[in-house]
Amino acid sequence: MSFSNSSKQIQLVDEHILSCNADGDNPQTLDLNGFIGNSNGTLVWGGSDFSKHAQWGYTTLIFTPGQTMLQARLKTSDGTYAPASQLNLDSRIGNDHGNLVVNDS
Repeated sequence: MSFSNSSKQIQLVDEHILSCNADGDNPQTLDLNGFIGNSNGTLVWGGSDFSKHAQWGYTTLIFTPGQTMLQARLKTSDGTYAPASQLNLDSRIGNDHGNLVVNDS
């Protein structure tokens, strides 16, 4: 089950830690740096440490019906910042009985 549909109080802490109440009042966190990387200015699954390449203050969550998007401006290989990139967190993050889990595909 996608975490957005089953969680409350979804927020981004320190521009890389996903925090929410996934099971009642029990807060859960997930460090997105362990699963999301930067590919020449684009957010990608399977990498790591995306926030080390992000322009501070430009990383946010965007909520749309049924999904939560991570948006960030990341450095490209030439050191400039690319336009904002988005990644659908619900495509890989789920809620397993109140625990946030990342699926490989």
